[in-house]
Amino acid sequence: MKRRLAILLPLFLATGGVASAEVTHQSGSPDAVAQKEARALNDVAASFLNKGKLDQAIEVFTKAIARDPNSSFAFYNRGTAYALRKELNRAIEDYSYAVRIDPEFALAFMNRGVAYSMESKFVDALNDLNKAVELEPGRVDSY
Repeated sequence: MKRRLAILLPLFLATGGVASAEVTHQSGSPDAVAQKEARALNDVAASFLNKGKLDQAIEVFTKAIARDPNSSFAFYNRGTAYALRKELNRAIEDYSYAVRIDPEFALAFMNRGVAYSMESKFVDALNDLNKAVELEPGRVDSY
């Protein structure tokens, strides 16, 4: 199990790191302000994640989610932090939220598939990895 864990964990890091996106909304609306704040928090948390400061990253990703509970990127990124802490059930839960929000988020399907495989849930893993390939056939990581 430890050897498989050592092989699969780098996949979380190799999947493109943290996710970010620009959202276009009317600049003065409350939703736009919350989304802008959530993106800023996501960026701060991403810097913690990239430095290996997982606890701080999770705390700030959680704040980003509180500001914008429809941020698939914040859920995805927090899921990656949980996965790196080997809290796979929490990672799977966050990746699941990300794909509910954005059903075409291939990276979330791919990372959830990796997490499922680390939990020996191979049917779920294969389904998610196949979905990731279907969504982004050119992405080699999913294979």
